[in-house]
Amino acid sequence: MSVFLGYQILSFREEVRLETKVEQLQEELIDLQDASVMRQNELEEYFIMWVHQMKTPITASQLILKNPDDATIRNLRQEMVSIENYTNMALNYLKLSNPATDMVFSERKLDDIITPLIRKYSLQFIQHGIRLHYQPIEAEVVTEANLTSLMIA
Repeated sequence: MSVFLGYQILSFREEVRLETKVEQLQEELIDLQDASVMRQNELEEYFIMWVHQMKTPITASQLILKNPDDATIRNLRQEMVSIENYTNMALNYLKLSNPATDMVFSERKLDDIITPLIRKYSLQFIQHGIRLHYQPIEAEVVTEANLTSLMIA
């Protein structure tokens, strides 16, 4: 009888332990579901904003093309830079939000990151009368170059 009673006590303790574990797992599942819904909402909000940002340079480009001349072509190039920037923002957002994405960190000269950006935006500088006095930077940093370019731009 005492063996049976001992077995019943051990079985009861194991059952209580398992029920507690099931409750913990259910709470974790709810937390994960909530986090997933929140993440989905953030992603949706980001891309709603992105689509609205994209509509502006596309609409501007369509208006610019109604009367093409040299100034029109310069304006269209500027709008294409905006479209490219917004597209890169969306791609980088997806890249950052995916933990499985391999980010390549390497040692890079800051000048190798900045100089192409200056060239890319040179038309905008000229169009807005901006004079840039840039002195090359010899410093090197360990960075993910694409994301650093995005932050600088």
